[in-house]
Amino acid sequence: MDLKSGPFRRAQIALVSVLALVMGLFVAVGSASAPATAADMSQFRAGNIIADALFFDGNAMSVAEVQAFLNAKVPSCAGGYVCLKNYTETTRTIAGNPMCSTYQGAANESAATIIYKVGKACGISQRTILVMLQKEQGLVTSTAPSSGRFRSAMGAGCPDTAACDSEYYGFFNQVHYGSYQLKRYTQPAGTGAGTAWDTRFDLWKPVGQVSNLLYSPVRDGAGNYACGTKPVLIENQATHALYIYTPYTPNQAALNAGYGLGDGCSAYGNRNFYNYYSDWFGSTQTAAPILKANPGITGQPGVGSTLTASPGEWVGSPTPTITYQWQACAANVPATTSTQPANCTVRTAGVTYVPTASDVGKFVTVKVVAANTRGSVTLWTPSTAGPVGSPTLTTAPVLSGAAAVGAAATVNAGTWGGTPTRYDYQWFVCTADVPGPTSFAPAGCSAISGATSATLSVTSAAWGKALSARVSATNASGTNAVWTASRAVTLDPYVTGAARTGAALTGVIGQWLGATSFPPVPTDGPTYGSGYPVKAIQTYTSRAGFPTDVDGIFGPQTQGNVALYQAKYGLAADGVVGPGTWAHMVSSNTPSTYVLQWQRCSAPLVAPANVQPTTCADIAGQTAAAYTATAADVGTYVSLRVTATRGAIVERRWSVTTAVVVDSTIPTPTPTPTPTPSPTPTAIVNPPTITGVATTVGLLTAATGQWLGAPTAAIPTDGPTYSANAYSVKAIQTYLTRAGIATTVDGAYGPGTAASVKTFQTRNGLTSDGIVGPATWNKMQALKLYTTYQTQWIRCPAAIPTATVTGPVNCTDITAATTTTYRPVAADSSAYLAIRVFGESGTQSATRWSASTALVPAATPTPTSTPTPSATASPSATPTPTPTTSTPTPSATASPSATPTPTPTPTPTSTVPTPAKSPTASGTAKVGQSLLATSGEWLGAPTPAIPADGPTYGANRYPVKSIQTYLTRAGFATTADGAYGAQTTANVRAFQSKYGLLSDGQVGPVSWSKMLSLKLYTSYSYQWVSCSTAIAVATVTAPTGCSDIAAATSSTYVLKAAEVGKNIAVKVTGVKGATTESRWSASTGAVIP
Repeated sequence: MDLKSGPFRRAQIALVSVLALVMGLFVAVGSASAPATAADMSQFRAGNIIADALFFDGNAMSVAEVQAFLNAKVPSCAGGYVCLKNYTETTRTIAGNPMCSTYQGAANESAATIIYKVGKACGISQRTILVMLQKEQGLVTSTAPSSGRFRSAMGAGCPDTAACDSEYYGFFNQVHYGSYQLKRYTQPAGTGAGTAWDTRFDLWKPVGQVSNLLYSPVRDGAGNYACGTKPVLIENQATHALYIYTPYTPNQAALNAGYGLGDGCSAYGNRNFYNYYSDWFGSTQTAAPILKANPGITGQPGVGSTLTASPGEWVGSPTPTITYQWQACAANVPATTSTQPANCTVRTAGVTYVPTASDVGKFVTVKVVAANTRGSVTLWTPSTAGPVGSPTLTTAPVLSGAAAVGAAATVNAGTWGGTPTRYDYQWFVCTADVPGPTSFAPAGCSAISGATSATLSVTSAAWGKALSARVSATNASGTNAVWTASRAVTLDPYVTGAARTGAALTGVIGQWLGATSFPPVPTDGPTYGSGYPVKAIQTYTSRAGFPTDVDGIFGPQTQGNVALYQAKYGLAADGVVGPGTWAHMVSSNTPSTYVLQWQRCSAPLVAPANVQPTTCADIAGQTAAAYTATAADVGTYVSLRVTATRGAIVERRWSVTTAVVVDSTIPTPTPTPTPTPSPTPTAIVNPPTITGVATTVGLLTAATGQWLGAPTAAIPTDGPTYSANAYSVKAIQTYLTRAGIATTVDGAYGPGTAASVKTFQTRNGLTSDGIVGPATWNKMQALKLYTTYQTQWIRCPAAIPTATVTGPVNCTDITAATTTTYRPVAADSSAYLAIRVFGESGTQSATRWSASTALVPAATPTPTSTPTPSATASPSATPTPTPTTSTPTPSATASPSATPTPTPTPTPTSTVPTPAKSPTASGTAKVGQSLLATSGEWLGAPTPAIPADGPTYGANRYPVKSIQTYLTRAGFATTADGAYGAQTTANVRAFQSKYGLLSDGQVGPVSWSKMLSLKLYTSYSYQWVSCSTAIAVATVTAPTGCSDIAAATSSTYVLKAAEVGKNIAVKVTGVKGATTESRWSASTGAVIP
C-alpha cells in the first residue's frame, strides 16, 4: 500500500478541477477570479504545460514575496470575511519522506508562510501552489472566501466521483498534501517496489510516451465516457504530475474560450493552470538560472597545484551555460556570496587554475556565472581553505579508536607538503554524516568546547550524532585545514588499555541497552502519534535488531522497521506506533543480564558490530571484565563481545578492536660495550634520472628517484638499544626530531623521549603508549624517505657521468625549467643537460644531481612552412661552429658550393587541420629528427553504446538506462532496466561518494557530467606507422598504404633513412577496462634525408 507517515483511506486519489458544468467558478469572463487579460492560448502545449524547472523550484518566492503577491491581488476583504492574505493557522510538524523534507509546525502561521515552507519542503514552486489554489477554489483573488474553500483549498482528496476526503480538510493539510502528491507522482528516489510507497505512478501517463487523455469525465447513458480522448506525448514530469492530479486535457472549445465556457465536453483545470500562471508569472516554458547546489573549489592551495571549479547545480530553461573567472583575494572568502569580495585580483578564466608565486599568501576564489536567455546569476565560491603557499594536504587525517560514549577517539595529523611547523586540532559534533575529508566546514557541525587535542573523550552529548575533527597545518605562509570523514557516536561496548603483552585490557559494557546510568532513549525532536518521540522509536527498533537512523524523521525506513519490530514480537505489523507498540518498546528495553566474552581477531574491526565477525574467535575462558594479553595475542587484535538478555530478548555487540598486540618485553637499556663509529654516509638509492632524446626537437623527462636521507643527517646506530627488538635509542630520538618533535639525541630513553614517542604515535594514528614497538618503528623508518621533491633543469659545459651529491661545477640553472619535462632549445646546443633535485621531509632536506644527457647537438636548421628548395639543403650546408669567430651560423639555405641532393616534392605538415583532441604527430620530417606523439583525449568506442531510450530522470531528463550503464562502467553493477529504483539510487550514492560529489542519490548536472567523463579512455598506447601517401586529417579508419614501424611504440620516434620519402603517422589505441579503440593521426610531410 502507498503510505505516507501514517495511514490514510485511499492508496490513490484522483484530484481534479471542478468542472464548469458543475460550478460556475473560474469560467465566467470578467469574474473576480479571472485576470483582465487572458493568456495566449495558441501557445498552450498539451504535452508540456509548464517546464520542470519552473514547476519544481522550491525557492521561487520568499515569504515576503508571497505575502506581497496576495496583498496585490486583494487590496481589501469583504466585511466579515478572512481573505487568503490575512489567513493564519497553527500547523503541526510532519516528518520527512522521499517527497517532502520535515515540515516544522508553528503557532499562527500565515498563509504566505505555509505556502513558502511547504514549497521549500516539497520542492514545488510557490508560484505553482498559488496557481493551484486559484484554479481549484479561487482563493487567491476571492474577497469573500467561504470556509469550504479553505477546507478543500487545493482539491486534494477530492475525486470527481465522490465527496472530498475529510482527512485532508483544512488549508494547511490541503497545501501540504496537494504538494506532496504533485511530487509523489514523479516517483522520487526512495519510492517504488519494496518501499512504503510502492505505487508506480511513473507508469501512469508516463513521460516520453503518448497517452490517450480524456477530454471530460462526462459519461453517456451506458456509463461510457462520452467525449473521447486526445493522444498526447507527455514531455516532462510537471505535465505528467498535472495530468494525474487533474486527468483531463482541454478540448479546442475550452482553449478558444480563454477563461470562459467551452462546450459540453470541455474541462478547464489544466487550461486554467496555464492561464493563471502565464498571466501572473509569465512564460511557462522559460526561466532564468536557478541555483540548486552551490559551486565550489577542489584542490590544494599550493604553487603549481591545480585547483578545479565545480559548477554546483543549476536549473533553468534554456539550460544555463556556466563560465568561470579565478580571483586571488587578500582575505578568506568564508562562504558562497553574490557580492564581489574585497581586495581581489582577477586571474585566468576556465574551469582550472594553477596558482603561481604571485598568489602566495592570497586566498583563491572563482566567480561562477550561470546564464541563459532569461537572465544570469553570479556567485563567488568560498575560497581555498588556506592561502596559497600554506601547507598542502597529501594524505587526509583519519579518526581511530572507538567512537562510543565513554571511549577515547583519536585523530592523526595526516601528511602535508609545505613543511608545516604546527598542527592544531578541533573536534566537532555533527547532525549529519560527513562522508569524506573536506576543506570546507561541513553543514550541521558545531565545535566541541575545549576539544582541541588529538584525542577526545566521547561524552553522552554526542550520542546519536557524528564526530569529525578539523586538523589545521601552519607554516610561514599561513594555515590550511581539513575536516575528517565523520564517525557515528554509539553506545556500544569498547576496550581501554594498551595492546601489549602483560598489560591489562578493560572491557566496558557500554550503554546501548538502557543501562541505569544513562537515559534509555532520546526524547528530543519531533513526535509521532500520541506524542511518542520519533528518536525513541528509532532507538527501540535499532535495539531490537533493525538498525534505524536516529534522525527524528518518521520516514519509510522507520515505518518499515516498526513493522518488522511488530512482526518479531507478535504485534499487528502495520508500521504504526500506537499505545500497544509503544508500551512493548518501553518495557522490553532494560536488560537483566550481561555476559562478556573476549575474542581474538586476525583483522581489525574499525566499527562496532552486531553479528559475529568472521575474523574473530573466542579466547577460551576469558569472560571477565578484564583481560591480560598473552604471547598468543601478538600480531592479532582483541575485541569484546557483550551479550545482553531480558526474557526472550537477546542482543549482542562486538567492540572496535584494540590496536595490534605487540610484545612488550622491555629490557633495561644498557650501554654498548664497544662504541661503533658514525655510519658511512648513506648511498644514493634510486637516484634522479633523465630519459628521452637530447635534441632541440626532443622531449626529456625527469624522474626524481626516491633516495634516503642526506649524509649530513645520517641516522645514528651507536649507543644503547631499546626493547627486545634492539632498536637504537639515538635512532629513535633522531627520527622524532625529523618528525618535528624536538628530542635530545643522548641515547637515554627517559621521560622526555617517552613523551615525544607518544606525540609521534598520536600524530600518526598509532596507540599512544610511549613504547616503540614494530608499528611505531616502521613508521619512523618511513621518515628516511623524502616526502617532497623539487626539480630544476641545469645546463653544463661538461658531462656528469653519474648521479652525485656534490654540485657539479660551471653548471647554470635554466630559467623557468622546473617541471618534470623539458624540451631543449637552441641555447642548449653543444651543452649537457641534467637535473638538480631538492628532497625534503619535515625539517630535513638534501640535494642530488642526476647524470647528464648526451651532448645536445648543434641546432640543425629546420624547414619552414613555405615549400621552398631551402628546406632540402645538402649536409655540407651545415657549418661546424668555430669558437674564435662571431660570424653567425649560415642559414638553412645551402652555400653555392654545396652539392644539391634531389628531394621529393614538399608536403604540407603542420598546416593540415586535425580534429580537436585527436592524436597528433609533430616534429620535423627529417632523418635523425625526433617526432612527438600526443594521444588526444577522445570518447569511448561506439560499442558498448550508452542506451538513451526509455524513461528519463530529473528536470534535465537524463535517460535512466544511460545512468545505469555509467554506474556499471564505474564498477557499481546496475541493471539497465530504465527503472530509477532502490538499486539505482544506492549505486548513484556510491558513485557520488567515490568521486567526491554530494552523496544524495540524485543525478544532477554535476553527477551527470562526471558520468559522461567515464567515456574517456584511461590509457593510450602508441604505434608509429610509415605510409606511402599522406594522411590529411586524423581518422578512425586504418589508412591504406601504411605499415607498422618495428619497435616504434613510444610517444617519441627518431626518423631513420629507411623512411625517406614516406609519410609518418602514429596510431593511438585508447583503453578503458575491456573497451579499446584506435585513432590514426594526420601524417607528417614526406621524410627528407
